[in-house]
Order: sequence, then C-alpha cells, then structure tokens
Amino acid sequence: MQSNRVKYIIGIARKRRLERSISGYLELAKRWSLNGTFEFSLFRSFLYAAGTWKHKRRVIGKTEYTQSGPNPRFITTNLEDEDAEKLYREVYCARGDMESRIKDQQRDLFADRTSCHHWWPNQWRLLLSALTWVLFEYLRDHLHNTKLAKASVATLRNRLINIAAVVIKNTRRLRFRLPAAMPDRETFCALVSRLKPT
Repeated sequence: MQSNRVKYIIGIARKRRLERSISGYLELAKRWSLNGTFEFSLFRSFLYAAGTWKHKRRVIGKTEYTQSGPNPRFITTNLEDEDAEKLYREVYCARGDMESRIKDQQRDLFADRTSCHHWWPNQWRLLLSALTWVLFEYLRDHLHNTKLAKASVATLRNRLINIAAVVIKNTRRLRFRLPAAMPDRETFCALVSRLKPT
C-alpha cells in the first residue's frame, strides 16, 4: 500500500493491549462523564504493531464513557497530518453515513426489487428508485438546520409525506389544512415555503 501511495482508515478490534494504551484517557472520560456529562469522548493517537504486522502503524483510540459503561473504539490509518478527532469523526464515521444511505436505497426505496425475469422491468424499477432518491436528497437539502436534516428516507416519508391533510385548491392558490396534533408542523411549513417557486 505504501509503495502505491494508497491512503486508508480502517476500524480494528478491541484488544487488551490497545485498551491499556488509552487507560488513562478512559479514566478521565469516566470521571468527567460521571459528573453528569454522559458520552464524553477523548481521542489519543499512538503507534502500535499487532503480532502479524511488519511495522508499527498509527492507531487512533476513542475513549468514550456512556451510561452503559466504557466504550473504547480503535481505528488505524496512514493519514499522518490530520487531527485524531477530526479523522475519527469526519472521515471514519462518514462511512457509517454512507452505509445508512445504501440501506435507505435498498430497504426504503426498494432498489433491491429486481426479481422480474426480464431486464427492462428491473431497469425501470431501479430508475424509479434512483429518481425517488434524488427527490429525497433535494428535500434533505432544504431541511438544513432542522431536526430532520440527517433523517433517513423512512423517517422523512413518515413525518413529512404520509400525513393526513385537507388540500384546498382554487385557480390562484393551493392550501394545506394540517391537523393540530401534527408533530412536525413547523418543519413541514418551513419546507413548503422553501420549495415554492420564487
């Protein structure tokens, strides 16, 4: 990998030797978490070599103490210049978000429904799934600074689309009469105002 200049960031399993390297940080996180600030995290970067590795590599340990107890996590990378916390939160955790988006596509937008014996119907289904994905991404773009900014497709569909409303249409305007008990009424109204043509 080094000779080809390939950059990587990979999660590695918890081991006692790794946990000993961050034990002081874990105690500190525990102390601060028990004072009322739960899920407090600290990050430590150090060099480590497992028994089968040819040389030492950079490992980033995340020391977190939650209500369930200690939750140390470890990643290894050959990215040297970046801050440990930034690498963990912004680079490594981003892959989890990507995996969630793939699940959205398969589970909530039915991209895996390609069971037809003929090619064109399957292609058509995938095309409709992709189009729906683009529409939901467009909705997400207009939901920034709201609690639904990073919501899954299923959540957006259940909270903003599958809702009971009376639609009143005349020649000049379209009005929605929403139920008084709608939990996301303000978010829905803000989204509609952002989507309307200027």
